[in-house]
Amino acid sequence: MNFRRGLFRLWLLLSIFWIVGASALAIQSVTKEIHQQKFQYDAILRDGRGWKEDWNRPFYELYKSPREAGIPKFREISSEKLSEFEERAKKETVLIVEMPDSSRLYLDSALGKDDLSFLAKEFWDQRWSRWWHGSWHWILWAFVPPVLTLAIGFALFWVFRGFRQ
Repeated sequence: MNFRRGLFRLWLLLSIFWIVGASALAIQSVTKEIHQQKFQYDAILRDGRGWKEDWNRPFYELYKSPREAGIPKFREISSEKLSEFEERAKKETVLIVEMPDSSRLYLDSALGKDDLSFLAKEFWDQRWSRWWHGSWHWILWAFVPPVLTLAIGFALFWVFRGFRQ
């Protein structure tokens, strides 16, 4: 009877169950998290503009067009600020763009149609980084325990083999 081979097979079977279970929980959790996320576009001020500006001026006088600003950055809206954005959406100063994955993007209604579609496309193209951000800790949780268990098992066999010889 090969005790070492049997324990390795047991480890392999338990690791597969662990990874499948963790993956099922991760998919459920990350999907739910993505569905609940709400983001806003981080507009970039034009050069020479500061925080002491007249904020009632037209959008494009204060901010760069998203296309000329480079790769757009989006920030998640905190739960404290969400009611403010919802209120602004009712007043139609903010537009809500619903994505196919049910995440939402809140954009200033002063943006032109081309910029709105550009930002929506860029936001959708960046979805994998949001998925990665929500799932990296689940990946660690799924794979680190089996690898540590294997390493500890091999270390124990190495120690016990030293006593036998």
